[in-house]
Amino acid sequence: MSEEITNDIFEGLLPPDRLKGVNMDNCLWQYIEKEHMEVNCNLEVGSINEDEWHEFVLRFQDSFANYISELAVEYWENRKQWSDDE
Repeated sequence: MSEEITNDIFEGLLPPDRLKGVNMDNCLWQYIEKEHMEVNCNLEVGSINEDEWHEFVLRFQDSFANYISELAVEYWENRKQWSDDE
Protein backbone atom coordinates (compact mmCIF):
# COMPACT_ATOMS: atom_id res chain seq x y z
CA MET A 1 0.00 0.00 0.00
CA SER A 2 1.19 3.51 -0.69
CA GLU A 3 2.30 5.85 2.05
CA GLU A 4 -0.46 7.32 4.13
CA ILE A 5 -1.75 10.58 2.71
CA THR A 6 -1.02 13.33 5.17
CA ASN A 7 -3.25 16.22 6.05
CA ASP A 8 -0.67 18.78 4.79
CA ILE A 9 -2.89 19.52 1.80
CA PHE A 10 -5.49 21.02 4.14
CA GLU A 11 -3.16 23.37 6.00
CA GLY A 12 -4.60 26.84 5.69
CA LEU A 13 -7.99 25.46 4.62
CA LEU A 14 -9.11 23.89 7.88
CA PRO A 15 -8.51 25.03 11.44
CA PRO A 16 -5.46 23.29 12.97
CA ASP A 17 -7.62 21.47 15.54
CA ARG A 18 -9.55 19.83 12.68
CA LEU A 19 -6.31 18.51 11.16
CA LYS A 20 -4.89 16.88 14.27
CA GLY A 21 -5.11 13.10 14.00
CA VAL A 22 -6.86 13.03 10.62
CA ASN A 23 -5.92 9.93 8.63
CA MET A 24 -6.55 10.88 5.01
CA ASP A 25 -6.38 7.21 3.96
CA ASN A 26 -9.51 6.56 6.00
CA CYS A 27 -11.91 9.28 4.86
CA LEU A 28 -13.73 10.53 1.80
CA TRP A 29 -12.51 13.89 0.57
CA GLN A 30 -12.38 15.86 -2.65
CA TYR A 31 -10.71 19.07 -3.69
CA ILE A 32 -10.60 20.69 -7.09
CA GLU A 33 -7.98 23.19 -8.13
CA LYS A 34 -8.25 25.62 -11.01
CA GLU A 35 -6.02 23.42 -13.17
CA HIS A 36 -8.29 20.41 -12.54
CA MET A 37 -11.28 22.41 -13.73
CA GLU A 38 -9.45 23.54 -16.86
CA VAL A 39 -8.50 19.98 -17.77
CA ASN A 40 -11.91 18.52 -16.88
CA CYS A 41 -13.67 21.19 -18.95
CA ASN A 42 -11.26 20.77 -21.89
CA LEU A 43 -9.95 24.31 -21.46
CA GLU A 44 -6.42 25.44 -22.12
CA VAL A 45 -4.41 25.29 -18.91
CA GLY A 46 -4.05 28.83 -17.64
CA SER A 47 -7.24 30.03 -19.32
CA ILE A 48 -9.11 30.64 -16.05
CA ASN A 49 -7.72 33.76 -14.43
CA GLU A 50 -7.04 33.87 -10.69
CA ASP A 51 -9.73 36.47 -9.90
CA GLU A 52 -12.40 34.49 -11.74
CA TRP A 53 -11.35 31.27 -9.96
CA HIS A 54 -11.28 32.96 -6.56
CA GLU A 55 -14.82 34.31 -7.05
CA PHE A 56 -16.01 30.89 -8.25
CA VAL A 57 -14.55 29.16 -5.18
CA LEU A 58 -16.03 31.72 -2.78
CA ARG A 59 -19.45 31.40 -4.39
CA PHE A 60 -19.62 27.60 -4.58
CA GLN A 61 -17.39 26.08 -1.89
CA ASP A 62 -20.16 25.67 0.68
CA SER A 63 -22.71 24.24 -1.75
CA PHE A 64 -20.04 21.93 -3.21
CA ALA A 65 -19.26 20.59 0.26
CA ASN A 66 -22.95 20.16 1.03
CA TYR A 67 -23.59 18.34 -2.24
CA ILE A 68 -20.65 16.00 -1.73
CA SER A 69 -21.86 15.28 1.82
CA GLU A 70 -25.32 14.42 0.48
CA LEU A 71 -23.74 12.17 -2.15
CA ALA A 72 -21.72 10.37 0.52
CA VAL A 73 -24.91 9.74 2.54
CA GLU A 74 -26.65 8.42 -0.57
CA TYR A 75 -23.74 6.09 -1.32
CA TRP A 76 -23.69 4.87 2.28
CA GLU A 77 -27.42 4.23 2.35
CA ASN A 78 -27.23 2.29 -0.94
CA ARG A 79 -23.94 0.51 -0.25
CA LYS A 80 -25.57 -2.96 -0.20
CA GLN A 81 -26.41 -2.76 -3.92
CA TRP A 82 -22.70 -2.48 -4.76
CA SER A 83 -21.61 -5.20 -2.36
CA ASP A 84 -20.11 -8.41 -3.69
CA ASP A 85 -21.26 -10.20 -0.52
CA GLU A 86 -24.83 -10.92 -1.66
